Order: sequence, then C-alpha cells, then structure tokens
Amino acid sequence: MLGFAQAATRRAGRRALGGMRRAGGALLAALVTLLAAVPASADTINVPPFGSIQDAIDLAVDGDEVVVACGIYLQSINFNGKAITVRAAGGGNCGSSDATVLLGNGTGYTVRCVSGEGPDSVLSGFSIPYSNGDGGMAIINSSPTITNCSFGLHETFMPTSRWVYLGVYNEGGSPMITDCSFAGSTFNDVSGTGMRNVNGSPTLINCSISGAGYFYGPSGGIYSTGGHLTVIDCVFQGNRSSRGGGLYQGSGGDAMVTGCVFSGNTGQFGGGMGVTNGTVTECSFSGNSGYFGGGMYVYGNPTVTRCLFSGNADFSDHAGGMEIQGNPTVTDCIFSGNTSASNTGGMLVYGDATVSNCTFVGNAGPAAGGLRNGTGSTTVTNCVFRANGTSGEIVGSASVTYSNVQGGYAGEGNINADPLFGSGYSLSAGSPCIDAGNNLAVGATTDFNGGSRFVDDPATSDTGVPGNGHPTYVVDMGAIEYGGLIRVPSDQPTIQAAINAALSGTQIPVAPGTYVEAINLNGKAITLRSDSGDPADTIINGNGATHVVQCVSGEGTGTVLSGFTITGGNAPGGYGAGMLNIGSSPTVTDCVFSGNTAGFGGGMYSDGGSPTVTNCDFDANSAVDGGGGSGGGMYNIGGSPTVTGCTFSGNSTNYWGGGMANNSASPTVTGCSFNGNSAGLWGGGMYSVGGTPTVTSCAFDGNSATLGGGMGNYVATPVVTNCLFTENTATEHGAGMGNLAANPAVASCTFSENSAALGGGGMSNSSGSSPAVTNCVFWGDGPNEIFNDGSTPFVTYSNVQGGYVGTGNIDADPMFVDAASGDFRLSPASPCIDAGDNTAVPADVADLDGDSNTSEATPLDLDGNPRFIADPATPDTGMPGNGYPDAVVDMGAFEAPPGSATCLADLDGNGLLDLADINIFVTGFLGGDAVSDLDGNGLLDLTDITMFIDAFTAGCP
Repeated sequence: MLGFAQAATRRAGRRALGGMRRAGGALLAALVTLLAAVPASADTINVPPFGSIQDAIDLAVDGDEVVVACGIYLQSINFNGKAITVRAAGGGNCGSSDATVLLGNGTGYTVRCVSGEGPDSVLSGFSIPYSNGDGGMAIINSSPTITNCSFGLHETFMPTSRWVYLGVYNEGGSPMITDCSFAGSTFNDVSGTGMRNVNGSPTLINCSISGAGYFYGPSGGIYSTGGHLTVIDCVFQGNRSSRGGGLYQGSGGDAMVTGCVFSGNTGQFGGGMGVTNGTVTECSFSGNSGYFGGGMYVYGNPTVTRCLFSGNADFSDHAGGMEIQGNPTVTDCIFSGNTSASNTGGMLVYGDATVSNCTFVGNAGPAAGGLRNGTGSTTVTNCVFRANGTSGEIVGSASVTYSNVQGGYAGEGNINADPLFGSGYSLSAGSPCIDAGNNLAVGATTDFNGGSRFVDDPATSDTGVPGNGHPTYVVDMGAIEYGGLIRVPSDQPTIQAAINAALSGTQIPVAPGTYVEAINLNGKAITLRSDSGDPADTIINGNGATHVVQCVSGEGTGTVLSGFTITGGNAPGGYGAGMLNIGSSPTVTDCVFSGNTAGFGGGMYSDGGSPTVTNCDFDANSAVDGGGGSGGGMYNIGGSPTVTGCTFSGNSTNYWGGGMANNSASPTVTGCSFNGNSAGLWGGGMYSVGGTPTVTSCAFDGNSATLGGGMGNYVATPVVTNCLFTENTATEHGAGMGNLAANPAVASCTFSENSAALGGGGMSNSSGSSPAVTNCVFWGDGPNEIFNDGSTPFVTYSNVQGGYVGTGNIDADPMFVDAASGDFRLSPASPCIDAGDNTAVPADVADLDGDSNTSEATPLDLDGNPRFIADPATPDTGMPGNGYPDAVVDMGAFEAPPGSATCLADLDGNGLLDLADINIFVTGFLGGDAVSDLDGNGLLDLTDITMFIDAFTAGCP
C-alpha cells in the first residue's frame, strides 16, 4: 500500500515522463529517459487510509486501481477521463454490513463518466442508492465498464425532495454493464427508473431490473431513444411505466434483446416491452399487463423470434399477448393463455405483420381468441391455432396458408385437425402438422426450442412444400419441429438412445458431464453437440471400448459431432479407437481426442471417406502394433479429408506418423500445428505414403522420429506451403522433412533449429527423390541444411545456409526477429525480402482468404498477412508475376510488413512510429533481444541506438 507522499512522488515522476513523451522533444532525450527507467507497473490505492475516493481518483494514473473498503461514503465521484479501476474491496461483500455504499453528496449524479472514458475505466462492486441527487450514474459520450453494482431506491437512504430518479443515465456512450441490479420502489410516491439511454449504445448482460418506474411516468425498467441498445440474459420483473413497463425502445434507434425474462411488469404501451426496431430473440413474457399489449407493444419493424408469450393480460380494448402497429416479423413463437378484457387474446395487428411457424393455444378475448387483423395485411404461414376461446381463432382479412386452424380458415394448404400436442406444445407422432408446412416461408434454421427447423419424418407423407435449400425435408406447422431436438439426459438417458430416437435433421444437445458409453451415428444426418460447446465440459469415455465413436454407415457432411472430449478408446492392433470412419464423411468440430490407443489411428481412423475436421485437438493418442502401428493422432487411408485449425500434440506411434499418417490419401491440412509428436520410424509430425496431401500454413515443432522428424514422405507428392519446421529431431536423417522416393513441392517454408544425427537437419532426400523447393529459408539446422543420397532436389530462390546451387538462391543471415524465442518472422533489411519467385507460389487450394477463389496464388502468409508486398526501398532480387507484376514475394513462411526495410524503427510492423516502437526497442535492448540489433551484427550497442533514432526521425515512407 502506498502512502500519500509516496504515491504523489511516484506519480509526479510518471507524469513528467508522460509529458516528455507527449511533447515529442528530442527523441534522444526521451530514449535516454526510457533506458534509465522502464515505466512502472500499475499501483493500488486503498481508501481508507488514503483520503476520499475522489482524492484517490485524482491521484491515480491510467492503469491504477482504487480499492474502497466496506462502508458508507457520502461522496460523489468523477472518473475525469482516466482509464482506472475503482472497485469495492471483496466485490462489495461486507459480511453483516449492507455493502460498500456510494451515497452521493446530494447534488447531481453519484458517479460520473463524462470525459470520454473507455472500457478501461471500470466501476465494480458498489451499491449506489438513488439519493437526493439526480441519480446513480451519468455517462456522457463515454464507454466505461460497470460490473457487479446495484442501483436503486433504498429505505435507509430515501430521497426527500425529488420524484423520479435514474439508476444510470447514458447519453451518446457505449458502456458495458454486466452482473448489475437496478431496483426501484414506490416509497413516499417516489419512483426510480433503472436506466435511460439517449442516442447511446449500451450493452447490459446478466442484469436484474425490478420494481422500477411509476405507472404514470414515461420511464420503467429501461427507457431508450436513439442509438443501439443491447440487452442479453437480463431479468425484468415488476417494473411499471406509461410506456413499456420493463423496457421501452423508442423511435430513432433499435434494440437487440436476447435471452431475457419479462415477468409481472405493467405498462400502457407494452406491459413487458415496447419496441420499434431491432431483434427480440429467445425471450419470455409472462404475467405482464398493459393497455396496448400486455406482453409486447410493437410500433415499428422489429424481428421477434423464438419467444414465449404466456399469461399476459390487456386492460382495455387491445391485445393480451402482442399488439402490433407496424410491420414486424414474428417467427417460431408461442402464444398461450393471454387474455384481453375487450379485444384479442393472442395478437392484434394494425399493419403488415409477417407471422410464421407460431403456435397460438388457449388465448381468449371477446373480439378474437388467437389473432385479429384490424387494418393492413397480415401474412400467416405454418402456424397452429387451437382452443383460443369462442370468439374465433383468426378474425379479419389475414392471408393464412399452410396452417392448422381450428374451425378452418380459407387458404392454400390450411387444415382443420387436432394437432396432437405433446408436452410444451410439441407435436406427437402422427400429428397432421408434421411435414405439412411451406419451406418457402421459413427464414430460420432452428425452432422455438433451438432444435432443427427442417426434420424429415419417414413415417409421415409430405403434404407441404419443399425447397428453400431443403428439397427432401418439409417444415412442420407450429413453433416446435417434430423430432427437432432431443436433449440428453432430460429427453433420453444416454447419447446412444438419443441417436436411436433421432430423425434426419435432429439436433441432440448433451448436457455437461461424463458419459461412459460408445456410440454409433447409424448413418443419420443429425447434429450431436455438447450443450456448452466446451469439450472440457462434456466427455464421452469409451472405458476401453474398441471405438468410442463410429461412422460406418455412409454418413455425410450432415452428420455433425461437435464440442466433445473423446477418450478411453482401446483397439490394440485395430483401427480408430477414438473415432472410426469407414466410407463416411462426417463433420467434426471443436472436439478433443485424447488418450485413445489403436494399432492404426489412435485418435481417428478414416478409410475411403472425406470427413471435415475443424478446430479439434488430438492429444496424447497412440498407435501401437507389432507389425507396424501408424497414425497416433489420425490415420487416413484413401479419401480426401479436410483438416483445419487442428492441433496434434504428444501423439505417438511405434512406426509411422506420430501426429498424422496418410496412406494413399490426399487430405487438405490447413492452419494446423504438430507439436511434440513422435514416431519410432517415419514422420514424427506427419507421414504420407502415396497420395497428394495439401499442407498449408502449418507449424511442425518439436516432433521426433528416426527419419523425417517433422514430416516424412514416401512415394508421395505433397504440396507444402507457408509452413514452419522448427526444433524437430531425427535420430538418422531429415529432422525437418525426410523424403524417400518422394517428390513434394515445398514453397514459402522456413526450416530452422532442426537437428538430425546423420544429416539433413532441414531436409533429407533419398532413393531418387526430386522435391521442388522454392522461396524457402533453411538456416540454423544441423548438421547441415539439405542432405541428398541418390536424389536431385530442385532448389530455387531460397536462402540456404552454406549455399546451394540453383537460380536465385542466396546464403545470408535471414535476420529472424527473435529465433531464440520462436519468432521466425523477417526483421527489417532481411536479404529474404522481395527475393522469392512469384511464379512458384502455388494455388490457394485451402482458400486462405475465404474468397472462394482457389486458383489464385496463395495470398496470405503463415501469420495470415498479405503474401505479396512491395518494399519500395528494397531492390527486387526475385521474380515478379503470377498476377503481381509490382510485388515480389519474400523467402520463408512469413512476409515482412510493408515498408520494413526503410522503416527500421517500426518494430511492431503496423506502419506507424509511436511509443509502442520505443518500448519494444528499449525492452529488447535491455533484455538482449535481437529485435533491437538493427545492424544485425549480434551486438547491442550505440550503433543500434543511433540507427533507431535516425529511423524514427526519418519516419516511414
């Protein structure tokens, strides 16, 4: 803890340094100052013993933290534009005491952020009652972070001279407000509004707004006009207003409201909510009441999707569930048990609303039970109306098609039949609503429950209209698709039971937990996913089963496995312990395959199929077989799998392919890392026999084998582009890459710090191998870079330590940024810049830039930066062309940033010279980092300082 004098002295020094930086002055003086004192770390100021909270804020500098002890503080505070954290000690949890309370000083707002504060200005853990001032917090053109705070009226601290108070007032700002509560009251006829937003874009997440507002006042829980309001996973309860009781989003702006609960609110224009524009998704409106729409009042063009309107009531001649005076789109919603005293129970429309896949059940009103079209033209498709009183299911001139309306309604595809509801208004087997809707009217892919919207029931004849990307599946009528969702374990006790019960198109979310079972997808086009999406939460443990997951019945891309940890598979001498794919091409995403053992394909085995595997980890799997195990992480035989963004680490085999083995397969492997894998014979990271794998933008690091530590190729023709091979080892030849009778095309790769016992630290070639190597860097490998035994590689436009015969080849220090720390990017003035051959850059088969053009030259480097960059100060020593007449590609896996050769001081490569570059240089100089060795002589001395100052002063071109 700093005392006042210590803190003041330290901050005076830091402010002086900051002033020097801002003033510009002589760069040398600033640099000397920085060399003498690297900026201090952030400080913590405790209140007490330090004076008032505002005194602490005034003393603090950006990055500091003000920690306030439990107690009641009769103070108002202003952040004054500072990027600091002001938080209550212990998160405001004060044991027997109420909280850490900011009561204000009786004037204005208790907390103010009115000086352009950003997200690094943080308020946390306080209770801020509405006192005798204007309210809790004012935010003007600022974007602070507010977390774990409570705003509201409090019996102990009641105001006496004001009538309406605000918890938070935001004008023109974009604050982030999380885990906060807003509470109002009617003590002494005083009301409090949770939040008012004017032309701002606040975000509220996981907040509670209750008891706020006054029925004859305009503001309830949240009142917003203009700007963009985002509200996620919040609860609005018991609020009241002459507008929208819980939330009112007025004209001139829009709102995104997701996953919120509106309960027991009262308002004239929407008891739960009044909304103009934006989206309302997955919200629940229950027990709200109002004059114009008990649940919701719509007077614009919002989209309302997957919402529940239940038990809301209208006081007068309007609607219980929803009143519309605009042109909204309402999809996949349920209206049940809503009532109106004088008009419509479910929905009243004065406009051109579009209503699809909704269910209206048990609503009641004297003018109409389900829906009444007052004026305009309402379009209703794929809906179900049942038991909505005696006044009529649908009243007025709505256009209704492909809907089930009790009593009947004229229109194409309409029926009048018992929908056979199950629980929660789902459809039971045999329902006439199954496969009876119109696909062309569907705009969503999920139903009310979040299940698949398009599911095919083979037991039901299609009576609806296919299409809309689904030529064989027909959508159901109503909000819930039959078979669209099966939850494990709530609907089915095991994953396999859910698969067995699933229809084509079913989604199966699995709750977190460990499931000890082995599963077979049975050829079904279903989505099996963990509910949380985090594989650490949901584990399928085979407990020694031969295969934990099987796709052996021709599964295609519509069979999806996502978000699981797959472990416990055991197939000694067999195939695919973690996952077995035979003639199948499933989609596998965000999964972890760990601790599985097989003879071939410990983590995954694919035979003849082309699975798509994305963002998966293959960790500590093994392939062990007496006759020769292969593919510790993954084994592919035939087919063309697509493997993207995956990590292969710590996998092993006693023969071929520790991380991945390919047998006459041609996978496309993009953006993957192979780290610490091992093979007893060939290909620690990857092994390929036959086939033409495409390997792009991958890193092979720390893998080991007898031959081909990083990659081993036998009678194969892989195309390897933008890859990095570092610290791989081989007990014989080819630490980075070993080729036996193989002809790979290797372009724009970097080989460094690989080590082979006998030869070819970077690459070894034997038995007539003829690899084509272009635009590569071989540097710092041992005992030599390229070893040849009866082979003639064709090496051009590459930097090979010790030299190598070939057009455009050089032998010069590539000037890596920091090889010792694993940074093999090119430093400014590297001889590899603009020294490659454009015509040798292979086609963008992996579509790295996502433009669907796979015939163009590979446009990005290993870092995802542009591959073709012209440095005007560097003479082009390479070959232009291939669509780039004025830019020549660099050698190696990384392209140097624009202007790097003439902008030596731009150490972060962003094209700007600023304090970040000074800090990088100083830190590197003090720490002996090669990034500060600007002359590349291996020494950090006055010459480097002079070069940096001159380059900084000269600026970037």
